[in-house]
Amino acid sequence: MLNYKVINNFLPKKIHKKILQTMTAGNFQWYYCDSGGNQKDKERYYFVHIFKSDKVNSDFWNPVIVPVLEKFKPKEIFRVRGNLTPRENKNYQTANHKDENFKHMVAIYYVNTNNGYTLIEDKIKVPSVANSCLFFNGNYKHRAVSQTDTKTRIIINITYL
Repeated sequence: MLNYKVINNFLPKKIHKKILQTMTAGNFQWYYCDSGGNQKDKERYYFVHIFKSDKVNSDFWNPVIVPVLEKFKPKEIFRVRGNLTPRENKNYQTANHKDENFKHMVAIYYVNTNNGYTLIEDKIKVPSVANSCLFFNGNYKHRAVSQTDTKTRIIINITYL
């Protein structure tokens, strides 16, 4: 049995609204990534914002990431990134993957609501619902599934212990 947890209404509405507004503002930097998370798929693409890899890389760390981290207080943070997927004409799946090659946990904070979702081990479908957060063991393979109903699907992906 797969062990995962989804917490709805993860942050107070006012804080969630600030995160959404920040990540959709014109001064928030998104960077183009070819292949849409699947190296064989040359048609898909997405955008990424690296908040932290080896070190904090983003001026948006405090307003966007700190409120999320304060809620679940990880002991160690490996990587934090925002992903923005543009609307597709059907729900495309990324490649099944693990975020890291070592022991870790994954938190996915859903910034907006749409008909895209996260699929864990091709068994558990977690819908993209704004202000919800999904937690699962990083040993589980998972994939993102794009949306057809909104201009963007925005999530924050955190790998941690």
